[in-house]
Amino acid sequence: MDADGLVTISTAAWTLWGGAFAGGDLVIVGGATTDTQAPRSFAMVRPSTAASLATFSGTYAIVGLQYEVTSGAYTSLTGTATADGAGSLTVAFTENKEGTITMQPPDTVAYSVAPNGGLTVLTGGESFRGGVSPTGDYAVLGGTTTSGPVLGYFLLVRQ
Repeated sequence: MDADGLVTISTAAWTLWGGAFAGGDLVIVGGATTDTQAPRSFAMVRPSTAASLATFSGTYAIVGLQYEVTSGAYTSLTGTATADGAGSLTVAFTENKEGTITMQPPDTVAYSVAPNGGLTVLTGGESFRGGVSPTGDYAVLGGTTTSGPVLGYFLLVRQ
C-alpha cells in the first residue's frame, strides 16, 4: 500500500488497482484493464481480535450486485441495512434487475459475528459471508456459501 492509500495487487496473470480506507480497515481493488485479463474485484476487511454482535450495529448504506444463476439475470441494489447489535438485520433497498426498478419492502434477517470479525448473514435459506471492520464502520459480504441460485457481493458503510 502506498502512503496515499493506493493499493496494487499483482500476480503473474493479472494486476488489480484500488485503495485503502480508514487506515487499512477496508481495501477495495478491481481490474483488469486489458483485454487479456478477466474482470475481477475484491474487497478486504482487516480482521478483528474481539468482535461481537455489537461490533456490527447501526444503520449502514448498502450497495450490491447479484447474479441469478438460474435466469442469468443481474441485479444491482442500493439502500440501507440496520443492525441491532444483537443478531437482527433489517434491510430495505431499491433494485435494478435487468432494467426493471423495484423498491423492496424492509426485510429482517439474522446475522452472526465471529471474534475475528467474520460476518455471516442468513437470508431465506441462503448464507452470505464476509467480515466487519474492527470499528464496525465497514462490512463486506459475498456468496452465497450455500447451494442457492444467487451469487452476490455487498459493501456496507455505517452512516
